[in-house]
Amino acid sequence: MKTTLLKAMMILALLGLMNGIYAQSDTILVDEMEYPTIIEEATEVEAESEFEAGPVEPDFYEGFQYEKPKPKKYNFQTRFGLGFVSLNNALNAVEPGGTAIGRYLPSAKFLTSNISNFEISLGKNLSQGLYRFWFGVGIENEYFTFEDASVRLSTRSDSFSHYSVDPNGIPQFGKDENTKSSSLNYTTISFPLAIGFQDKQRRPSYKIQVGAYLGYRFETKSVIKYEDNTTVTIKGDFHMNPIIVDPYVSIQFKKFGFFGRTSLMPLLKNVGLGNEQTRNAFGLFIGV
Repeated sequence: MKTTLLKAMMILALLGLMNGIYAQSDTILVDEMEYPTIIEEATEVEAESEFEAGPVEPDFYEGFQYEKPKPKKYNFQTRFGLGFVSLNNALNAVEPGGTAIGRYLPSAKFLTSNISNFEISLGKNLSQGLYRFWFGVGIENEYFTFEDASVRLSTRSDSFSHYSVDPNGIPQFGKDENTKSSSLNYTTISFPLAIGFQDKQRRPSYKIQVGAYLGYRFETKSVIKYEDNTTVTIKGDFHMNPIIVDPYVSIQFKKFGFFGRTSLMPLLKNVGLGNEQTRNAFGLFIGV
């Protein structure tokens, strides 16, 4: 009887304990289920209040203005050009009695008479970087190859003169006069000045310049080439005009362009007799 009663009391105690545990677990589950609901409702309320109040962060772009970069004050350019030259007014000067004199440059071969130059210039901004004033310095060489290889230049100090030698005559420089070519060569230091337009402030697609070369011929020489590939060079004044004034125009696309120029000053000094020779030149150049 006691054993039965003890068992019954143990069963009741176990039931009571299980009931307490179940109540605690049920309360915890209810709290876990209801807690997210409370958070969601609070989040919705905060979202509504933020929407009604407007954005919290300040607008940093309000009042911001884009400033276009200023054009460079100076642009730098280098050029290397190569072209052809031709003579103007290449008439034979004659004395009043009809005797021809050599006060003129004889006819030159067009394809072998050339001009080459290298120059460095700065372009000063005149208007928005598109219009510029260009000024610089350069070195150039002109080479007139005469059509007649027997032409020789005289080093007279009073005037320019030339003459022709007999191929079968007495050698002038200790060798037969079987020459391949006779040329006049002079070197000039030049100062290009120009007004230019370019389509962009930086790295333009094209550039146009109109101006003039001012320069000084500081070296002149006669060059005679023989059939045995030897060369005789004679340096002298040859009564060349040392001053050049050459108007020019150039058009450049990217790095390549072409130029045309002429000379306003006569090639020779004090020639007179209506034979004030000048020359034209045109060609291509590479510009950076």
